[in-house]
Amino acid sequence: MSVGLHLPNTPHYLVAFFGVLIAGGCVVNHSLLYALRKLRHQILDSDTKVMATLDLPQLYSQIAARKGEGKLRALESLSS
Repeated sequence: MSVGLHLPNTPHYLVAFFGVLIAGGCVVNHSLLYALRKLRHQILDSDTKVMATLDLPQLYSQIAARKGEGKLRALESLSS
C-alpha cells in the first residue's frame, strides 16, 4: 500500500517513514513546496491511499482538499 508523507524534516518524518516500511508499505514523499496541481498529480500517479501530515493549518488544509481524489481515502494528522 502506498502511504504518502507530507512532512517537513522533523522527527515525525523519521517515525512515519520507518513505521511504514516496517509495516510493509511503500513510502511516497510529497514536497511541502509543491503547488496544489502538482500535489494532486503526484497523489493520483502514485495511487496513494493514506497520507500523513502535521496538524498545522497550512499543511493539513492542502491535503484535506485532496482527500477523495484517486485512491486517497485516509488522512492521518500528526501532532506538531
